[in-house]
Amino acid sequence: LMAVHVAVLLFGLSGLFGKLISLPPLAIVFGRTTWASIALILYIRLRRQWQPLDTSDRGALVISGALLALHWFTFFESIRVSSVAVGLVTFSSFPLFVTFLEPLFFKSPLRRHDIMTVVLVMLGLLLVIPDYAFANRVTLGAFWGICSGASFAVLALLNRRFSKRNSALCIAAVQNTVAALVTLPFAWNAASHLSATDLVGLLFLG
Repeated sequence: LMAVHVAVLLFGLSGLFGKLISLPPLAIVFGRTTWASIALILYIRLRRQWQPLDTSDRGALVISGALLALHWFTFFESIRVSSVAVGLVTFSSFPLFVTFLEPLFFKSPLRRHDIMTVVLVMLGLLLVIPDYAFANRVTLGAFWGICSGASFAVLALLNRRFSKRNSALCIAAVQNTVAALVTLPFAWNAASHLSATDLVGLLFLG
């Protein structure tokens, strides 16, 4: 429970700093994942905790790195067009997607408790969305936030599978490195607009 609460706090802070940074979402994703990959690789090397990745997972791990980039892009885009609150609340829709995707990934049955959770999540989303026109910035932000939740759900389920055969640190290092490489071509032009405040924000996010 303590780990869950700390994770929620860190996600909230990620949204807050993402809003304060003046760069486009793809540039934020590039900066964030670059610093994260550097920090993780240094930590792994210093602690000598690198473990060779399972050969059957390597291709899927690369794809999951691109999925991580998509997740962070949609998350920061949601915050950019609306607010931190809307982005975080609609991102939290991911249990809805996990409930229906988990049986496909792990052949587990749908449980009544999970279905009740889905109903509550959907009711919460209906309270957040003011109308169904994308001209409304809150609605647009909610759309991107729900996309963020959907991509996070797939990523979480993939990571559950990867973590059975691979180190969590190595999984995170590979995924962040791939995400940084995927977003590099889209973030190159933003480097000329990077301020000291943005750099500190990206360092903190990473």
